[in-house]
Amino acid sequence: MTPQEQSIMERMPGQLARRMKRRIVVWDDQVEDPRGRRGRRHGHHGLLNLLVLGFASGAHTLRHVEDLATDLGAVARRVFGATRRVSDTALYLLLQAQRARGLRETLLAQVKRMWRSKQLSHDAFPLGVVALDGKSVWTSTTKGLDGARESVDGRTVTWSLRMLNAVLVSSSVKPCLDVQLIPEKAGEPAAFRDMVKRLALGFPNFEVVTGDAGLLCRESADVVRAAGKHYILGLKGNQPKLHDYAVSAFAALQN
Repeated sequence: MTPQEQSIMERMPGQLARRMKRRIVVWDDQVEDPRGRRGRRHGHHGLLNLLVLGFASGAHTLRHVEDLATDLGAVARRVFGATRRVSDTALYLLLQAQRARGLRETLLAQVKRMWRSKQLSHDAFPLGVVALDGKSVWTSTTKGLDGARESVDGRTVTWSLRMLNAVLVSSSVKPCLDVQLIPEKAGEPAAFRDMVKRLALGFPNFEVVTGDAGLLCRESADVVRAAGKHYILGLKGNQPKLHDYAVSAFAALQN
């Protein structure tokens, strides 16, 4: 909570409630409550909103989110739909059972609302640019998650999960537009092509797609062009064979 909001809490709870409503995510209808019908002490969307607020505020553990929920006070918790004390156990049990269905639709709908309200614009570049990039989100020496990819470095065996992210970098806000898990037996280019198709249909307000060498192939370029977009796919020296081939191909064109 910002110092300004803390001051409002002390003086005018009504103004605080109105400010907190701007932090609330409007969840898609496909986002279902995985909990049993009995024993629900907190609203489903209220808990999800607290999790979003906590992680966006830099909370690294569910205990920190619990502490944040306590610090919000009764007025703010009521706005979030969680009027009672929220424990980290309740948050953990929800996250453990929550399915991903509807989360992507929730994210994109929020970005589109921000775009329509002029909160987002292409203020960093004159053209709309979406950057797609793969990121490792989990690594362990124990295979604990389905879909994790195995890799061997000497005698060390590790498993990791990778995600492909799409970010609107032509906006100074740089909102995330889409996220996709890269399955164990699939590569980044396949996820790239799926994501470009979805973005072109769901958020067409961009002209250029960028990516690194891991996404570089003719089929990916064809998908971008079929969607009516342009691409910038980078290739650096850390891919020596492909890089040398590209250098020789450009040299031949110049001759």
